[in-house]
Amino acid sequence: MDEFDPEEFKTLTVEAFRQRYYYASDLKMIAKALGHAGVSRARKDQLEAFVEGHLRGGPRPAKKRAAATMSSRKDSDSPLTARAGVVNYTSNRVTKSFLLAEAQRRHPGFRSKSGQWYWLNRWREENMEQSRAITYGDLVNELIRLSQVPGRLPQIPSARRNNFVSDFLADGAGSKDEAAQAWRDLKALPIQKTYAAWKEWASQNI
Repeated sequence: MDEFDPEEFKTLTVEAFRQRYYYASDLKMIAKALGHAGVSRARKDQLEAFVEGHLRGGPRPAKKRAAATMSSRKDSDSPLTARAGVVNYTSNRVTKSFLLAEAQRRHPGFRSKSGQWYWLNRWREENMEQSRAITYGDLVNELIRLSQVPGRLPQIPSARRNNFVSDFLADGAGSKDEAAQAWRDLKALPIQKTYAAWKEWASQNI
């Protein structure tokens, strides 16, 4: 991205912002320039939400994680149990293996779904930001609930390329190579970075 110009954002609309493609590094630079501190560990969707909030009328600082989560000792350093409280969660192999095994034990026939870890983490963060005490058993129950959602789970907001390719292939629009080329074309177009927007544009221009 070219050097960030704060003057541009005085007239930029949310719609125009959504029609452009920004890398996470670009969004971090923009967020810092707009006065948002502590963006080094922010997710791409959090950065996009902050910038959109600014364009709608003012900065929206990201919520702070609960103080309890800042412990240096990981929960997974000790044997995990369903009754153990979530204090310093780590999304590692030990934690995931425990959650999957417990989900299978509680709900025989449990099957993982694409995107489950992303949405489980968002559920966990929301509860902890609200200072709600949750256990690893609660995480298991939420994981089971996600597995029972009809059809696919909602797409991950910031994974635009993956979402585009997935929708492109699911619609039978072409091969993976053609999907990759279509995505490269879409990034340069002044339209939203979604398969639906590209398909509408392609129907009129290709």
